[in-house]
Amino acid sequence: MEESRPFESRIAVVVIVLLLGAICAVIVYAAVNKGRIYSSWEVVSAADSIEDARYLKTDGGFIAYNHDGAEGHSHDGSLIWKISYHLGDPIADACGAYAVFADRGGQTVSLSDGSGANYSFNVSGEITEVRIASQGVTAIRTNEGISDQIFLYDINGNMLLEMRTDVKKAGFPITFDLSPDGTKLITSYLEVGQENKSWLTFYNFGDVGQNYADKIVGSYSYDANIIADVRFLGDNNAAVFYSGGCDLYKFREVPEKTGSLEYPGGISSICDRNGCFAISSKDADGAIRIDIYGTDGKSMAKIATSMSFDTMALESDELILTSGDSCVIYKTNGKEKFRARMDEYICMMISGSGKSEYLVAGKEKTERIRLRTLREDSKVKEEAVPDVKDEKE
Repeated sequence: MEESRPFESRIAVVVIVLLLGAICAVIVYAAVNKGRIYSSWEVVSAADSIEDARYLKTDGGFIAYNHDGAEGHSHDGSLIWKISYHLGDPIADACGAYAVFADRGGQTVSLSDGSGANYSFNVSGEITEVRIASQGVTAIRTNEGISDQIFLYDINGNMLLEMRTDVKKAGFPITFDLSPDGTKLITSYLEVGQENKSWLTFYNFGDVGQNYADKIVGSYSYDANIIADVRFLGDNNAAVFYSGGCDLYKFREVPEKTGSLEYPGGISSICDRNGCFAISSKDADGAIRIDIYGTDGKSMAKIATSMSFDTMALESDELILTSGDSCVIYKTNGKEKFRARMDEYICMMISGSGKSEYLVAGKEKTERIRLRTLREDSKVKEEAVPDVKDEKE
């Protein structure tokens, strides 16, 4: 036993040193981040926006598009690709490197593979919605009055599948979504009668789906609830949003309901990113609450805000809200990181490529900005003050 004491003593010394190091690291981190109170911003670079631009967030940055064409930009705002087309009322979707643009009410579809190549083809019927998968498979919904069709196409315009629904029997189409891998689809229809009823239908285009009629592997009715939105949260999970809440499904081959979230007061808006999603709602006292969840329905954060916002976006560990020319950024721990008014109306705001950098897309220009701390602001003000002594000399 006597011989073991020196060894034990050495272990104790090492443990103490490690603990002291950890404590010092926490103190240093706290001291450094004390100055991380962002009070202003500066423009790093700026570029003119295309006329009447609409914006779409992508994994690599963003897309700006209008009735004459589209541009793909990276997180630092630089141009990656550009395509031209002519669409009367453009609608769009993006997944991975691919993006689809279509003429709402028309028949023209245009696709980009993220390298600048432009693929174009026409479909029958009036286009109402489009979705694209990560390998370019595109789902296009068209309307012919008495029937509703969803077509699947590859990037060259070859039809892969057609699904036709009788509106009189199934009801009016509300929305749909395509899985990122292009193998599954979820649709929502509203059946109007003495009692309104929504139908949620799951399609599987893989091997398992071949064993089911019309590739329908599941169907659920929602009495007195309108399913306003359905979203895939990755290839195998989905969230279904209706007037009173949200249901979560695991959808590997056939759907399995895994949980529900209740919002009796109603849902104001939703957004999702990288498998997480956020729901905003109003409390009884009128306060705005935003809840962030994982695919399992477990709460990741709760944020209370007084800002009535136009857009809501999840960016890694942050939530960005915009309203007119104003923005506020919250950390997902609920703490406010930054609040300001910009130079013009904000159409989209996303995180940029650098530390504390963001891309702010407006109607006239897109700016790459960097947030400044109180410490940095003080330094800038000090440098801006003229040397009175030198001026007298």
